[in-house]
Amino acid sequence: MTIQILIVEDENIIGMDLKATLQKIGYSVLAIVSSAEKAFSILQKQRPDLILMDIHLKTSMNGITAAAEVRKSWGIPVVFLTAHSDAATLTKAYETRPFGYVTKPFHQRDLQIAIEIACSRHEAEKNLQMAVTKERELGELKSRLLATVIHDIRNPLAVIGLGVDLLEMSISDSISSHQEKRLRKIRDANQFIQQLLNEVLELEHLESEKLAFRPESIDLVQWCIEFIEEIQLLTSNQISFSWQGTETLVFMDAILLQRIFSNLLSNAIKYSPPDSPVEFHLNLTSDLAIFLVSDRGIGIPLEMQERLFEPFQRAVNVGKIVGMGLGLSIVKTCIDLCQGDIQMQSTSDQGTQVTVSLPIFTMSL
Repeated sequence: MTIQILIVEDENIIGMDLKATLQKIGYSVLAIVSSAEKAFSILQKQRPDLILMDIHLKTSMNGITAAAEVRKSWGIPVVFLTAHSDAATLTKAYETRPFGYVTKPFHQRDLQIAIEIACSRHEAEKNLQMAVTKERELGELKSRLLATVIHDIRNPLAVIGLGVDLLEMSISDSISSHQEKRLRKIRDANQFIQQLLNEVLELEHLESEKLAFRPESIDLVQWCIEFIEEIQLLTSNQISFSWQGTETLVFMDAILLQRIFSNLLSNAIKYSPPDSPVEFHLNLTSDLAIFLVSDRGIGIPLEMQERLFEPFQRAVNVGKIVGMGLGLSIVKTCIDLCQGDIQMQSTSDQGTQVTVSLPIFTMSL
C-alpha cells in the first residue's frame, strides 16, 4: 500500500521539490499547503499516513503548534522539516513528540529513512495502544468475573456456617467430644475459605489500582493503641506496644495502615506458639514512621525470604498452619502505595522482625 503524505510548507519551490522527490521514491502526495489552517481543513475530510511539517511557517500558527494539534486531534505522525534551528526551538519541537526530522536542504535518502521510521514507529504505537486497551478490557472482565464468583461462593458458605450453628444448638445438651471436634473442623474450614476469598479479592483490588493512597490527619500513636486493642481481642498472644518520638499527628492513609499491620500482626501470631508475646514498636522521626513487628515464632528459612512478597509463596516450615501466601504480597503492595519500605530479619525457630518505614507527610496531599 502506497504511503500518502501531506506537505505543509510555505516556500512553494521547496514544496514542489519535496513532492517530486517523494513521487520519485514511490510515495503519494495528497497536497501541498502553506499553512496549518489549510492542513486542518484537509484533515477534516482526508487522512494521510504522514505529514511533513515545516517548523517555521510564516503564518499565525507555527509548525510546532500545528503538530501538537495534529497529534491531539487526528493522531497522524508528523515529521518536521527544519533548517538549523536554535536549541530553544528544537526543545519546543521535541515536546510535541514528533516522529522525525528532515534537515533542509534535504537528501532523498535521509527523507526516505525518516518517513519509513516514522511510519513504522506509528504502526508500533497503534499496535501497543490496541494491546493496552485489550489488556485493560480483559482486566475489567476478570475483575467482574472474580467478584461474581466470590459472591456466589460466599452465599453457600454463609448457609454452611448458619447450619453448623443451628446444629450445634440443637444437640448442645447431648453433643459428644467427637461431634464437637467435627463441627469445629467444619467451622474452621468455612472461616479459612472466607479469609481466602477476602485476600484474593483484596489483592485483585490492589493490582487493578482500585485502592489509592489517600492520606489523612491521624494521631498515629492513638491509632496504634486502638488498632492493637482490636487485634488483642482475637488472640491469647500478648501484644505489647511501645513508641518513641515527639509529634504524633501525621498525614497517613489509615486504610492502608490497617491492611499492612493486620497482616503482619496476624502472621506474627499465627506462626508463634500459643501465648507467645508479640512486640509492636513505633519510632517517629522528623520524616519517617518506623514500625517494628517482632515475634518468637518458627521464623522463615533464609532461602525463602527473598520470594515471600510474591503471591502464593509460603515458607517450607509452616507445616499444617493454614494459609495461601497472599498476606505479605498485600502488605508489599500497600507499602509501595505509601512510598515506603519493608525489611525482614528472620531465623528459623528463633522468630522474625519486620521493619516498615513509611514517610511522614506534614500536610494533606
